[in-house]
Formats: sequence, structure tokens, C-alpha cells
Amino acid sequence: MKRLIITSLVASLFAANTNAQTDTLVVRQPKEVKLITTGDTLNISVKGSKENPAYYYNKTVVVDSRKEEITTSSNNVGSGMGWDFSLLEDENSTTLIELSLKAQLYAGWNFLLNNPSGMKLKWFKSGEGGIDIVHLAFYPRTNKWWLSFDWGIVLSQYHFKDNMMMTAPDGTIAMAPYPNGSSSQSSSFRTLSGNLTFMGHYRLAKEHSIGLGLVWNSKITDNCNYKTKYTLADGTSVTNMNELPIRSNLLSIKAEYMFDDKIGLYLRYTPMSIFKKDKAPKVSELNAGFQIRF
Repeated sequence: MKRLIITSLVASLFAANTNAQTDTLVVRQPKEVKLITTGDTLNISVKGSKENPAYYYNKTVVVDSRKEEITTSSNNVGSGMGWDFSLLEDENSTTLIELSLKAQLYAGWNFLLNNPSGMKLKWFKSGEGGIDIVHLAFYPRTNKWWLSFDWGIVLSQYHFKDNMMMTAPDGTIAMAPYPNGSSSQSSSFRTLSGNLTFMGHYRLAKEHSIGLGLVWNSKITDNCNYKTKYTLADGTSVTNMNELPIRSNLLSIKAEYMFDDKIGLYLRYTPMSIFKKDKAPKVSELNAGFQIRF
């Protein structure tokens, strides 16, 4: 009943100042509705909605009919350092294009698929950590779904078990057993890349959503080397390092499930081999982890 009275009051005030021009804004189950009257002006703000708990709407209107009508309005869907591009739409449209510097942190584990039997990872040491810092989103009138572009940086590391990475006489990368009697065995490599993620999202409930999209991974540094270390039976320490033929660009498929607007899980599958053709074993990759948005 309280919300019905507030809605009726807002509708009456709008009708008194639009001179037969009707603008309708429907916000289902808002979290907070605030009306502030200052002299001849009325400020109306709405926070949250049934479809999007981060929704925000603000409008200021002159309610004295003897004066020229002056209105300002804005729509937003989240917090952070963002710029509202809703002026590209009608002033009372709920469509929004948002460009912001908004951090998203994620961390997960790396798994190799279709890899040779001698190329197995230590999954607890093979992982990735990244941060997305540039966020571009498009929210249509129905806030049930939206599109997003994110750019950031990701650091990945791969640690092998049982066998070591080595360079064969023909210059290709291969896996081989460590020398008999050796100890302190370690074989690994790291990559640093930039990620551009394009995703479509759909809100299942007030605080749950799913997403599906593509990730373009581009290597930042041209030099990527593997590092193999072990100690021989006589105590001699051996370290081998050589260039690793990593692809400069990879395309992946990403799926996510968000428990709320800040915390969720993700899966990313890369069907392309992370190594260049005929330079190393052909493998695909699966990444799984969690992400936090701010």
C-alpha cells in the first residue's frame, strides 16, 4: 500500500508538469524510493529493482506551475568511477551505456586437455590470477539481460609433474623423464597476457545471474621461456631455460555464474592449442575459478 501511494503521488506530480506529455517509468519492487522537496523543486530517487539490485534512477522537477518546467534525470546501474551515456536515449529511458574503471579480480586453476600422457600438470601449482580494469556495458530497457566488454591483465603459470620440459635436437619442445637419481625436480613456465572479454548476461533472480561469451587473449611479452631445474645424484645442480613457442593470440569460451553482483564462479575453455603448430605438443586448456567484482 505504501508503495502504491508513493507511485500515485509521483505520477500525479509528473502529470501536473508535462502539459499533456506522458512519460512512464516502471520500477518493479524498488529497494528504496526517496522524495525530497526543496522550495519549488522535487527530487525523486529510486535505488534497486526486482530485475537489477544495482539499478539507480534520479529525477529533479520544478513543481510550481507558474514557472518554466526544468527537469533533469539520470539512470545508473552500479557504483564505481563510471560515466552515464543515457543522454543518447530519451531522457527518461532506462536504457544505459556505461563506461567505467571498475575492478574485477579472478583466480583459478589451469588444466590441460588432450595432452600427451607425459605432460601432466601439478594442478595445485598451476593457476591464473587476473584483474579487469576497463568495463563497458549496455543495459537495454528490460534489465533482465545485458552485454559487457572487459579488458584486463592475467598471469598464468604451469608446473609439470613426473616429467620435464626440454628442447629436442630439431628445436621442438618435448617432455622427457628426469635423469635417474636426480632430486629437487621442477619444470614450469609463465605467461602474461591481456584479456578482452565480451559476454552476454541474463539475470535469473534478484541476486543470481549467468553469463556466456568469448575471451580474446593476447600475449603481452614476446619472450616466454620454460625453466627446468633438478639436482643430479652427485649433487650437481642443473638449470635449463629455452624459448617456448606460445601462440600470440588465443580465443576462448567463457561461462560464469554469479551468486550476487559481486561474487561468482567461472569456466573458460580454449580449444586452440596454447603452443604454436608443430613446435610443441598440441593441447587445449580448461580454466576454473572464482571472481570478485567491485
